[in-house]
Amino acid sequence: IQGGLAGLGLTSFLKPRVLSASEHSQRKFLFVFCEGGWDQCYLFAPLWGEGNISMEPNSQLGEIGGIRFVDSEAKPAVRGFLEEYHSRTCFINGIGVRSVAHDTCLRLIAAGTPSPECDDWGTLIASDRANRSVMPSVVLSGSSFAFHHSSAVTRMGINGQFASLLQTEDFRPNQLDLLEDQWVQDQQEKREAQGIRHRALQGKANKAENSIQSVQSLADELIFSNSSEESHLNVELNLAKVLLSSGATEIVSLQHKGAMNLGYDTHAANHLQGRNIQELFQCLHQFYQDVEVNHPELFENLTIVLFSEMGRHPVLNPQQGKTHWMHTSAVLIGSGIQGDTVVGEYDRDSLSQPVNLHSGLVDSSGLFLQPSHLGASLLHLAGVQQPELLQGVDPIWAALS
Repeated sequence: IQGGLAGLGLTSFLKPRVLSASEHSQRKFLFVFCEGGWDQCYLFAPLWGEGNISMEPNSQLGEIGGIRFVDSEAKPAVRGFLEEYHSRTCFINGIGVRSVAHDTCLRLIAAGTPSPECDDWGTLIASDRANRSVMPSVVLSGSSFAFHHSSAVTRMGINGQFASLLQTEDFRPNQLDLLEDQWVQDQQEKREAQGIRHRALQGKANKAENSIQSVQSLADELIFSNSSEESHLNVELNLAKVLLSSGATEIVSLQHKGAMNLGYDTHAANHLQGRNIQELFQCLHQFYQDVEVNHPELFENLTIVLFSEMGRHPVLNPQQGKTHWMHTSAVLIGSGIQGDTVVGEYDRDSLSQPVNLHSGLVDSSGLFLQPSHLGASLLHLAGVQQPELLQGVDPIWAALS
């Protein structure tokens, strides 16, 4: 809490950071991590007719706008979402993660490096905006990586913990009284301090007051019951909507553990992939419609990132599941995204193919997509200067409007 609230007036004694040009951007981000490794053959890779590919049962090619996808009656929510928002949606296929270990792949797709000493894309964006909101980045669930910029990240849950911890009566009088006492004592001892020091203390008091009022207002909204009638994903998306629309944060990260929290790591019972994707897009559709109607400013400025740390091997195993695969996809939706677009394809063996970053088409002289290309794209959308890790790495221009 202390680190995540570095932007509060209560820590305003810290030396302020010089504002960067990127802080003028109004774009906000919602990261949804699909834990375990989703199956590209259930959504992204229409590869019927190949003898070495186990496609989703009873599936067929779906084409809406410029997006081709694996369609089926088991997951109508995908078609429903794309019918309404295909012009704001881009699929990015064939991102190579070069590993089959969950932890390594997650760091790669989220931060571009297997090193544990890393900051994920959301943290890098948040660190560049640390003075703009109460909590620059909020993690509701799932993993996050914040090694160099941990003060920009706040982790919270869905059961009201945050509101309980930040009851204003617990700290407001003490903090404000302290500032007032400092000012009175200063006046008694040094009349001449009515100048610079007086204004500095008064500024700190005003900032603390404004920040506390923001927290108090936000806390009143963050009383959520985890109803058994709602999926965990729905609850977290509703909370994300409150946080982003209130201005309390600019980046929210959460995890989808799949239908009934069984996850995407389907070494057996691979048909659960369809249920997982159905729940993901059903909840996402409801969330996005609500944001469009009730929070139009957020709708116009929100970029949604759906991703998973790996894909699934294209062939079913004897347990009717699939093992890990070093190739995955991501979905970008909303602000700054070139809709009606599919970047990249999988070949007949469900392997990544080289892509022209400007056209998004398979090109033998192009590049194999890596997580760093995804990261460069997101940082470009946020107006954040690329870190040393991404120097020389271009964004996926075809995915950006």
